[in-house]
Amino acid sequence: MIPQKSPIFTVECMTGLFKIRNDVDFIWIGTGQMKEEVEQRIESLDQADRFHLFGSRDDVSEILHCCNLFLLPSNFEGLGIVLIEAQASGLPCIIKYWVDEVCALLDNHTDLKVSESMIQCFSVSNMVQQMTKVFE
Repeated sequence: MIPQKSPIFTVECMTGLFKIRNDVDFIWIGTGQMKEEVEQRIESLDQADRFHLFGSRDDVSEILHCCNLFLLPSNFEGLGIVLIEAQASGLPCIIKYWVDEVCALLDNHTDLKVSESMIQCFSVSNMVQQMTKVFE
């Protein structure tokens, strides 16, 4: 809950989503300097009970496996470690066009599958071959 992660924007986006969907809750892992402001904003909402603030945790990967998708609302964080963790968990990751994309994913209107040939381009064996060529 720090400025570069847009926590108030996240609250606003989720509030908009809650208005059009009853089957969504939001799990928030982490804390930070804006925690009090975020909590106050959430408490002022009609649907504050749909936000679940878990604070700092050591079991993030277990929690991610219980989720349907992952949001990264960062203003200027290029490739956050948390995004890599979410992708490693197999979660679809949304980093822009929030409400429309969340609804499309939840309604199965967005296909996030990557072709097998694309996956093979980044396989360990292929990357070893590519790096071997670079260093020869």
